[in-house]
Amino acid sequence: KDADAAFCVSTGSEKGKVDWVLFHPEMHRVLFIQLKSAKGKDKPEQQEWLDALGRSKAEVYVWRPRDQDAIEKTLKGPN
Repeated sequence: KDADAAFCVSTGSEKGKVDWVLFHPEMHRVLFIQLKSAKGKDKPEQQEWLDALGRSKAEVYVWRPRDQDAIEKTLKGPN
């Protein structure tokens, strides 16, 4: 699994949209990532996007600094 094959697109500048979209063509994965501080909360428009993406069966994550282990496991992908 070549980490260099992953692409990241920042969408956080548009109101409500996730911060990152990660695409890995070799692993056939697209991840939608919302980044939050330890105490950060989703705004209503962000939650709408997260809910819509989740209904589409997309890989959707809200990550905080405390989620480091889960983040690493997720990014490594299935064994």
